[in-house]
Amino acid sequence: MKQKDGYHVCLMCPPSLTKKWPQEIRQLIPEAEVHVISHTDQLIRFHSDWTQKGRPKPVKPTFFIISFTIMRGDARTMPAIDYRRKVMLPKEEGAERGGFYCHSCGKAHQVIENKQTETNENGIEREIFETRNMESSEFGTSRRIHTGVLPANAFCFYCGDSFWTKRVPVRYGSFKAWTAHEKKLAHAIRQESKNHVQHIQSSQPKPAAITGMPRRVAAIEYIRRKMKHFFDMAIVDEIHELKAGMSAQGNALGALVESSKKVIGGTGTLFGGKAEDVYYLLWRLFPQMMAESGYRYEEVTRFNEEYGNIEETTYESRSEASEYTNTNSRGGDRRTTKKVMPGISPFIFGKYLVQNVINVRLKDVWPDPVELVDTPTIFVPMSEELRKPYDQMLHSFERAIDSYDDGFKLFMKMTDYGIAYPDNPFKFPDATHKNADGKREVFWDAHHLNPDCTLPKEAKLQEIIQTEMAEGRKAIVYVRDTGTSVSERDLRPRLKEKLEEIGAKVCILDTSTTKTNNRSEWLANKIEQENYDVCIVSQELVKVGLDLLCTPTLIYYQFSWSLFTINQSARRAWRLGQDKECRLFYLAYKNSFQEKMAELIAKKNRATAAINGEVSSDGLSAMLGDEGDLQSMLIESVKNGGAAMKGSAEEWIHQTSDRARQLLANIGKKKQLAPIEAFRKWVQGEITGDVTRNAFFRRAKEFTALVESGGLPGFAFDGTGLTVDYTTVFGFDREYISDGSLLYHMSKPLDTADAKTIERDTAGSEKLTLITVTQQKTKLTKKKVAEDQLAFDLFA
Repeated sequence: MKQKDGYHVCLMCPPSLTKKWPQEIRQLIPEAEVHVISHTDQLIRFHSDWTQKGRPKPVKPTFFIISFTIMRGDARTMPAIDYRRKVMLPKEEGAERGGFYCHSCGKAHQVIENKQTETNENGIEREIFETRNMESSEFGTSRRIHTGVLPANAFCFYCGDSFWTKRVPVRYGSFKAWTAHEKKLAHAIRQESKNHVQHIQSSQPKPAAITGMPRRVAAIEYIRRKMKHFFDMAIVDEIHELKAGMSAQGNALGALVESSKKVIGGTGTLFGGKAEDVYYLLWRLFPQMMAESGYRYEEVTRFNEEYGNIEETTYESRSEASEYTNTNSRGGDRRTTKKVMPGISPFIFGKYLVQNVINVRLKDVWPDPVELVDTPTIFVPMSEELRKPYDQMLHSFERAIDSYDDGFKLFMKMTDYGIAYPDNPFKFPDATHKNADGKREVFWDAHHLNPDCTLPKEAKLQEIIQTEMAEGRKAIVYVRDTGTSVSERDLRPRLKEKLEEIGAKVCILDTSTTKTNNRSEWLANKIEQENYDVCIVSQELVKVGLDLLCTPTLIYYQFSWSLFTINQSARRAWRLGQDKECRLFYLAYKNSFQEKMAELIAKKNRATAAINGEVSSDGLSAMLGDEGDLQSMLIESVKNGGAAMKGSAEEWIHQTSDRARQLLANIGKKKQLAPIEAFRKWVQGEITGDVTRNAFFRRAKEFTALVESGGLPGFAFDGTGLTVDYTTVFGFDREYISDGSLLYHMSKPLDTADAKTIERDTAGSEKLTLITVTQQKTKLTKKKVAEDQLAFDLFA
């Protein structure tokens, strides 16, 4: 692209990045023209104007930023045919025959009853189908390409034409209503009355607003049909979100690749744990390579068998004669099932990725990053009033699992409640299960604590926030329970109330707070302009595209079920441009499901550290067979008693840095500032003029030693800062004392008094110069009043 003066680029990204990308583009390519496509008609209008101008070559780089939702969002797909009865010719059976008749070939769509293969006299095989007309009850309301419970209904059995089309709400309900409008419009045109034409057009009825039927067209549909090779390059950010086989945005990627000359995809988490995670991406990006490898598009199972892990389970009867149980043959009831498991073969790198992927590490673009302090989980003991109902809840779940025929289904709910209940035991919902009659019955009545109490975990969070606030640091508190499905489980209002008790200014970010692409600006405004101390947010909202540079401390009050979400959200503050130390804190209750969950995370961190820190946790977990689903792993742990994980957190603590231990030790303690730091902090807050402030800084060590020695009455260090009794020293409040007067008062003992220098060398500290001052008493006398000067006694 460097040899071209101009080019067209389509940049496809998540909705949260549509504001960030224009800033990055203009910073790197100042002369670039950037179009953020928020509606497909903007793209259509640009392309139409470009076509009318004769398709000129671009004279400068032109970028079209389109979000995943705009790229895929289309009108509703609905059936284009109806069931109808058709009168048959006399020579055909019956007077009429019902079916779904194709608009193209006129034949009724067929349902395959039976399929046979025959070989003709030339040795050529052909398939013979026994079919019948599709019944009205078989078509259904969803589009089906393949036959499943109901037969396929997407395409005509004979000609292959589609039975489905896009439909939108229209202005006129019938052709008759349209012709009435057309007559008025044609009359106005013949009269050459532009005003009358505009009035008729503007007075048309608006299309009806129908839920689920938007009036729009997907941007990718227009690109696919009208803009073939228009884009010199397509850039796809967070491409791992387009890995699904039949998702609309995944199919949009395939169409965009076909319509562009070159394609670049970017992601920080290419692997999601299974080989199939990259299968459809490879097909969409490199279809020729996949075809040359002998794959068909639908052969994802074969790809998993060759480059992934397959778990094969054999089921057989426990009876004595289990080997041959068939009565009329030597066969039995043994059956085998296959399940795709996490894990990716390293051969996939050499086969498909080495020649197509460029790996960039963070230190390649950020050679001198700030320190990221990843502290081990803080295990908080439960209070006795919380421990008792928690144990009762687990006992109720265990009893229900044993008593119900389908009790195994409660393991997922058991882990969910076991994780969430200790954090919100004030209004947590009861646990229910469907009985044999299909009705829900309560097997555990939630015990609610007094909301006036402060839970141990809440108290520890308060201590962390107080410590961070004392250093002037802002924080993010991550939660999982936001009340999306059950409002009683929303934890955020409770945490907001508890943090406000310690004087913190707290805001909450959720899906309704602001638009997706405005979240970064909203958060920066709250933290930097409105001076909020804490923001409470779900990890899901910030895992992609949101930079948390203004909040260098991230606290996991609750864990997401996805390990990948935890990893992505943990790096939101540790980004390019960060100039503060980044800290990660994790909180969990001891001897609970939360502790087991923390053990799982510790186990993963321990494995990552074994590779010298050169392999990302996401890539390593994929290679080790870690699918990133914490809830599934936790269920297995519960079934196995959790013994396999014991010791993981302890080893994580042993491997952690000295800085992490120091941060944990300082939680809840008031920071003791060194005298020199306390003096500089006082100057920074009290002295406004730059020249005077620099004069204080130049003699900071001398002033500090003078205060420590008691040479400045009214000045003292109290461990948190420098305190000054201005009334004792000057006889006035601070507002009446200039910065220059302060400097003169503090410098005078150093400049004019007889001083004795004492050097004190303490272990591990630098030599400080201590000055003892002997003040000379002088007799105060009134000076003679000058001519024209008013004389008065101020204290008479």
